[in-house]
Amino acid sequence: MAAVALALFAGLFAVARLTVRTKVAAAILYVYLGWWAICILVSTLDPLGLEPVSLKTYILLLLNVTTFAVGYVAAGNRSTRLRSDFGTLRDSYERSLQQSRLVQIMLALLFAYLLYYYLRYRMFLEALGPAEARNIRFDAGTVFPSASALVLYNYVVGTMTYLLQVVVAFCVVYGYMSTLTFWMSLADLVLIAALGAGRTSIVGAVLFLSMTAIIRALARPAPTHTKAPLAPWRRRVADRGRKTILLATAMLAFGYAVYLTNIRTGPDVEPELSGPGSLAFLNQVVVYSVGPFRALDHALRNEARYGVYYGRLTFAAIDEIVGYTFVTLGFDYDVANSSMGAFLREPIDIGVSFNALYTGLFPLYFDWGWAGVIVFPLLLGALLRICVSYFSAYPCMSTLAILLFLFSVAFFSMQAWFLCSPAALFVIATAALFFRHEKKVLFAAEGPAPSPSQPMWAIRPV
Repeated sequence: MAAVALALFAGLFAVARLTVRTKVAAAILYVYLGWWAICILVSTLDPLGLEPVSLKTYILLLLNVTTFAVGYVAAGNRSTRLRSDFGTLRDSYERSLQQSRLVQIMLALLFAYLLYYYLRYRMFLEALGPAEARNIRFDAGTVFPSASALVLYNYVVGTMTYLLQVVVAFCVVYGYMSTLTFWMSLADLVLIAALGAGRTSIVGAVLFLSMTAIIRALARPAPTHTKAPLAPWRRRVADRGRKTILLATAMLAFGYAVYLTNIRTGPDVEPELSGPGSLAFLNQVVVYSVGPFRALDHALRNEARYGVYYGRLTFAAIDEIVGYTFVTLGFDYDVANSSMGAFLREPIDIGVSFNALYTGLFPLYFDWGWAGVIVFPLLLGALLRICVSYFSAYPCMSTLAILLFLFSVAFFSMQAWFLCSPAALFVIATAALFFRHEKKVLFAAEGPAPSPSQPMWAIRPV
């Protein structure tokens, strides 16, 4: 299977190189293909001795990657110039976030909200022990006094996590680490990860940091009349300093992830990076990267257990909002996320105890069969490419947020379908509202949009 996967990914990389000639668009596809290639190849080699994966499951996984790449390539276009240079990204941050008292007040209120629940979490964690470090984060009646409090927290924090990751990544890459908005966003993000000892928000922040650094490297803004370009030696020094900051930030994130792993594994684990804590974290990285393939294989061998949801798993975000509205009004409604979540939370044996993560293919296959694995990755790839083009035409914080968010959905589809959460809809809606404001402020002086014969997704990305 490894040879087949290598041949397929080699072909996909070749097609990408021949058809995606613009820098940022090509880099995004390369990172996606590279990550999936690593995960599938490591899965076939199986260094931890987990349960084997069937041929059918591997075919579904490779089909998913292929259709995503086809959609991404097909949505590109050989047309026209950029509408703006990337210097507007800085203006966008300074105007919309750094200078906004409303944003800073909201970040302060969020910190108080998170701190309240974090203190409750620590209290219950000390009483129940590290074995319950994750369970009490998702159960109503302990940290969260009621189901409605838990749902509200998930919606608010789920939405803010993605937006905070964008802000923190941008500030580190573009040199705004001295701003109040950065430190408040970072404090909120640290608390989000600490409450439940979850590493996903930290890994997501590193992913956003990496992609933002790639975007900056490939799309340098043109110098303005107020600032002379740096001499070559000064640019080299600045680039080295930037790389040092990025590396230091990534190491701090790794250290914090190891610390959170120690909380979940008990006091017998040493906190030093060179000790068992870091080894446990690295082992879990491998399990979380290839374990979902085995969970999906387990589900495919027990299809009758999960039932049929007729599209409500794929569009679970909408189903949950509608369902909880009906429940609040007194109607009986089976929310797909809740009923399926009860199955997915149950541990299964894949060579180790595992639960929750069944890859992003799980809802697509169990809603639509093979057609779902073909159509929805194709649409996701096309949508991501359109967002790259839109970001190229209107480079600002809101379009950057949507681009990074949708890329993370594709990147982490080897674990889960992150569009199933209502928070995903709230992220897109929030970014869209910000964009309406930013478009008027930042781009109004640049003239009308491209002609109707050139739709926005046809604008050539950098």
